[in-house]
Amino acid sequence: MDKESPHFGQQIKFLHNAFEQAMNHSLAAQGLTGAQSFFLGFVSFNTAKGIAVHSKDLAKHFKLKHSTVSGILTRLETGGFITFAPDEKDHRLKSIILTKKAEEAHKRSFQAFDMLEKKMLNGFTKDEADLFYLFLMRAADNIGVDYLSEIKKGDDNL
Repeated sequence: MDKESPHFGQQIKFLHNAFEQAMNHSLAAQGLTGAQSFFLGFVSFNTAKGIAVHSKDLAKHFKLKHSTVSGILTRLETGGFITFAPDEKDHRLKSIILTKKAEEAHKRSFQAFDMLEKKMLNGFTKDEADLFYLFLMRAADNIGVDYLSEIKKGDDNL
């Protein structure tokens, strides 16, 4: 790319920051952050399919260090959104259990997320939105974030 080309990384960072700020603002009344809300969504989605979720699953899915995941889970537990229980198959692991408070918060946060995405994609046709998504995934794959290969393998948890 030449010097006249746009700086995509900077725009992606601006978009990320704007999205995160808007999500955090809409979730503040529930005592949640965007990251905590995404964790609740992942646990809710998998639990509904009968899949137990552990901290290592969150670290893998969100591509985060265990210490980051542990901190977020501690804040969710302190806030009354989750509890832990021994895993039924492997008692060395702790399964993450959503509380009623978390289930209600997840529904509201999903609505806020959906509204924000619709606002972000305002004026896009369905085809443009699909292309935008594919371009973002390809760009992530190009810099080593391996989302596309997980999709190609059929990972339903994405």
